[in-house]
Amino acid sequence: MTDAINTKTLQQIKRYISDDNNLEHIPQPMFIIGSDGSGKSTLLYQLIEQLDMEGWENRVHFFDGKQFFNSQDIIGAMEQACQTTDRSKGETHDLKRQIVIIDDIDFFFARSDFNNQYELRNYLNREEAPLLIASASKISENLADYQAPFFEGVRVVYVPSIKRIPSIMGTKEEGERLENLLQYLPPVVRSVKTAKEIIALSDNSDNDLHELVKRGESLYKLKLGNLPVNSQKILYAIANSPGAASLSELKDMTGLPSGTLSTYLLMLVKSGDIHKTDTAKRGAPYEINDKLFRLWLSGKYSVPRL
Repeated sequence: MTDAINTKTLQQIKRYISDDNNLEHIPQPMFIIGSDGSGKSTLLYQLIEQLDMEGWENRVHFFDGKQFFNSQDIIGAMEQACQTTDRSKGETHDLKRQIVIIDDIDFFFARSDFNNQYELRNYLNREEAPLLIASASKISENLADYQAPFFEGVRVVYVPSIKRIPSIMGTKEEGERLENLLQYLPPVVRSVKTAKEIIALSDNSDNDLHELVKRGESLYKLKLGNLPVNSQKILYAIANSPGAASLSELKDMTGLPSGTLSTYLLMLVKSGDIHKTDTAKRGAPYEINDKLFRLWLSGKYSVPRL
């Protein structure tokens, strides 16, 4: 399934690599953009495997982005890897450019400012420079700000979300179970893998949501525990209401004064935990953004059915 989803994306990346293999021009850094769980790491591993099969061999160098704190770290790692390859291979690979792949360059962007990032960009802005291919979770200011070193002259490849569930289940019933589970998960490859694992555990579809809630329980306990008590009260109230909860309903359910309630509602909206169903309408009800978080808060799926 992952191979099928990644095929077109890999083809696009390899076309760009082919364009930048010309050693007489400056290579354009390439950023692979996809949300957490979208399969970026898997995509990069598949790319490395295919490049090895196509004769790149030791010209491809892979790094985990967590180890990089500034441009000097990345430049040093690049130079050491590329020089080692040149010494071991001599002149046999002169027609192929060195490729440096960094999985999760978000760490570097978060730890360095634009001035420091310009050092890396200037290093890459040479005909003999390696081609940088890096994954990132989103288009942040490090790629979108016009003053950012990597704002121009880069290639961006998006890992597609799963907008249509592929035919990967054996029966119609299993397909329906998959569709139902994915209503509570983000549209990424990891979600499909999780849902398939749950379906394989039991023939009883009634247990699917119980298992899904159980898998998110530790994360949600931590998330809830880090919130103020009044925010917890509001979330519990929304989760246990029949639908979206209005301001008056929340006041009755939580017992909080109007001013306090409004303050904590605003905090939860700003943090992305809840949203107002109609931002233009005064008094519009509120909903929890994470459907699985709401299921867990409701307590309805804490015990599986026998």
